[in-house]
Amino acid sequence: MYDYDKLIDLVVEKRKEKGWYQYDLANAVYMNARIISRIESKRNVVKLDTFLLMLEALDCEIEIRPKKKF
Repeated sequence: MYDYDKLIDLVVEKRKEKGWYQYDLANAVYMNARIISRIESKRNVVKLDTFLLMLEALDCEIEIRPKKKF
């Protein structure tokens, strides 16, 4: 199971893989780069709709599936 910090770390990783700076991601989601910085440094908690916009800009998606039963 992923926690918030791990999810944000994955977003940062994907942003860097794309060769983007925080400024580039901010422009893609119509936000200020300072907000992206605060989200990535985990000083701001991102709202779900903003998180989904960030994922879309990074060509990523969330998959929801049932838990595995043992």
